[in-house]
Amino acid sequence: PLPPVAPLPPVAPVAPVAPVAPVAPVAPVAPVVPDARGPPLLPSKPSATGVNPKRMSSTEGHAEDKDEPTVPLDIVNDSTGVLVSIRVSRTTTARQALDRHVTNTKLVRSVPNSVFQMYEVFETPPVERILPDDEIVLETKLQWPRTEGCRFEIREVPPELVGTVHGSLQGKLDKRGGSHKSWKARHFILRPDKDLAYYAKTPKSKEIDNPIGTFSLKNCFVYAIRNLKKAPRPDLCFCIKPSLAFPPLWPGDSKEKDMEHFEESCRFMCAHTPEERVTWIASITAAIKEGKFSDEAGTTGGDSDEEDDKKEIDAPARALSPAPACALSPPPAMTPA
Repeated sequence: PLPPVAPLPPVAPVAPVAPVAPVAPVAPVAPVVPDARGPPLLPSKPSATGVNPKRMSSTEGHAEDKDEPTVPLDIVNDSTGVLVSIRVSRTTTARQALDRHVTNTKLVRSVPNSVFQMYEVFETPPVERILPDDEIVLETKLQWPRTEGCRFEIREVPPELVGTVHGSLQGKLDKRGGSHKSWKARHFILRPDKDLAYYAKTPKSKEIDNPIGTFSLKNCFVYAIRNLKKAPRPDLCFCIKPSLAFPPLWPGDSKEKDMEHFEESCRFMCAHTPEERVTWIASITAAIKEGKFSDEAGTTGGDSDEEDDKKEIDAPARALSPAPACALSPPPAMTPA
């Protein structure tokens, strides 16, 4: 016979589960106001005078500090519309950012002899500018308007639109008046003393020293304008923008204020072909960087066109006739009258 089976011990009762405490509701997140410039992610190093420069640009070039902290920088490929982030520090130049973007995205030229260039592009106002190789990208971004649509772009530029730098340059451009904002054909000369003079017609040698007016180029920036209403050729305009006594370069915080500042602070010109426009922009930008300005030039970023406006008042109203194509050639020798 089998031995008797021992009885199983009684099972201990299961303790009741404690009730779960209710979860406190999450406070709603305050909406973020869009700011194209973004927060100052990295503190800027003070300049030798103890004041942060408006826009860091050095003729000696920059060697990027590998020990610097980095932040992401968004760059848009103009041909594909794809946005790519790269890491930059407060010493990263436009050339370094461009090379890094091209390497990371494996960009390949689609046009022989084309070049890749880095632009800053604004929606309001409708302007854009090629960044010089040694310009600090984070310092540039801090100057942007506080409106949406500001961005960096990489573009493949065909050789004919790269722009050739001329130390001296002259030709026909249309100019918008400083006070009355009507357009007139003028003959412009970028002079060796690096101011920009304009005349009613091509001057003779003895008339070189007596322009209708001049634009001082000291502490200025040159922007291409995508579309300027009421201009003779709205898509071929460019402007000279003087810097301000205090940053940022574009101080507006709304589209209306940005456009108002754009209209009041810039000097507007209109070329006849895309090639002429890029050559004028490249040559004026190079003159600004070189910085050999005349002591007789007007105030910073100034336009001494009061006499031009007076002539405009006295002249009968007439439609603007097309000016002959700009002759991109060095001006005649500037000899005393």
